[in-house]
Amino acid sequence: MAEMYLANLWFGKRAVSLAEQLQTAAEIGFHGVCMLSGGVSKGADAGLAPSHTKSSEVIAVAADQLLSAREPKAGDFQWLPEDADLLLPRLKKLRCAHILVPAGLDARPEAIEKGEEVLARVHGGEQIQARDSAALQFFTDLPNLAWEQQLSRLVAFLYQLRRRAPGLRISLLPDASPAGLLNPRRMSMLQEEIGTLKIHYWHDTAALETRFMATGEAPGEWLDGFSNIMSGSTLHDFSGGSEHLPPGLGQVDWQLLREYLPREAIRVLSAAPSYPGEILTECRSALESRLNP
Repeated sequence: MAEMYLANLWFGKRAVSLAEQLQTAAEIGFHGVCMLSGGVSKGADAGLAPSHTKSSEVIAVAADQLLSAREPKAGDFQWLPEDADLLLPRLKKLRCAHILVPAGLDARPEAIEKGEEVLARVHGGEQIQARDSAALQFFTDLPNLAWEQQLSRLVAFLYQLRRRAPGLRISLLPDASPAGLLNPRRMSMLQEEIGTLKIHYWHDTAALETRFMATGEAPGEWLDGFSNIMSGSTLHDFSGGSEHLPPGLGQVDWQLLREYLPREAIRVLSAAPSYPGEILTECRSALESRLNP
């Protein structure tokens, strides 16, 4: 089975230095750290010395950990092709060859506003898709196809990344919001256009449970459609509107994930900062048992 890594989200404010995070991850039995959106890893911009990576490594980095994403704007994607020239040297300093690209939101203001409203209800414990079809019909009825412009600009950014770094592993992450730019249909359309670029898919167990509660779009749709290009997965559970729970405390179907997760896919445990290191060790063992083919 693939090695297990720890999301930098768990460290919260207790250990913000990336070097310290790598050391702590190794001490509690993880192979390294994954720098995810929302986490803080100070010192990443300075890079890592070889001594830092002897027992622990940075396995993947979200683009917004290296460069602040722009505010959503209609017709735009949050990254521009020229951003590749800024992102790649910073990634190289971390001795990392895998960048995660958050797909973000449909940037129309009305979509973002409605998405935030629906997510707030989900995080309050509601299951929107079963109760309020009108909240979801809003996204279907939005006029024009501005998202097509955003997809085109995403494609331009991905082409530039690939041109500048032929050997780089690039993975796309869909957003938990019903206003997310990518859904399974658009992801399929995108793959038809960029198949030669060998862009991967990154699965986030709890984020897609959140999306399911908001839209009725089951995580299995993503697994069935894109497990063949899945490079890794963020592993955490979801219950009552809360993410970053230990596996087994929520509604994630771990058996289903086991059936689809490629043997070589990267495993990243994500947990709320409130959980002690001993719990993470137990979670790692439980996941190894649940996901071991």
